[in-house]
This record gives sequence, C-alpha cells and structure tokens, in this order.
Amino acid sequence: MTGVYNGGEINRLTALRSYQKNMRKLLPGRDEMVMMNTWGDRSQDSRVNEQFSLLEVERAAQLGITHFQIDDGWQQGKSPNSAVAKGSFDNIWNNPDYWTPIRLNIPVAWVL
Repeated sequence: MTGVYNGGEINRLTALRSYQKNMRKLLPGRDEMVMMNTWGDRSQDSRVNEQFSLLEVERAAQLGITHFQIDDGWQQGKSPNSAVAKGSFDNIWNNPDYWTPIRLNIPVAWVL
C-alpha cells in the first residue's frame, strides 16, 4: 500500500487509520478499543492486587476505557522489571511455572 497525505505526523496517521478502517467491515466490539494497563501508575507490579485492580477498572470505565490489562505481576515468574522481587527473562520458556497465575482473586475478564 502506498498512501498520500498532506501535512505532519497527525495527518499521516489519520490517513493510515482511515485506510485501515476502509479495508474491512468495522465491528466496534472487535476493532474499536481503548486499553489501559497496570503500568500506568509507575508502580510496576508492586500494587497488583484485587483492591487496586478493581479501583483501576472503575476509573477506566469512567474514562470510557474498554479494556483493562494486568500487565505484570499476575504470573508466578518475576521479570527483571518487577518491583516486588527482581526476576529474570533467562529461560522463562523452559520454566513451566513462569506463566502460572498467582492467586490474586481477580476475575479473568471484566467487561467495562
């Protein structure tokens, strides 16, 4: 695809988005979303718990956010970015427990 636009970056991105929206039938439930994740407060995974997540979901809904992602801290394995316990990405694919969820009493999915 080659596109034509006039102006700066915003016009370029607007033209690209317009093209993408016209390439297939738009299904709002599939194609339109605003997502936030738990790294937005800069606490990394240190605040990932039920109370924090429920409050974040409430605030997200007030802002019209449609998807809430628990970014890090939900899994047994700790990444090097963890504020709770410094981990590693070394051999994570060989660790069968790395991606096992921690019991946080957080529902798997919320509809906002």
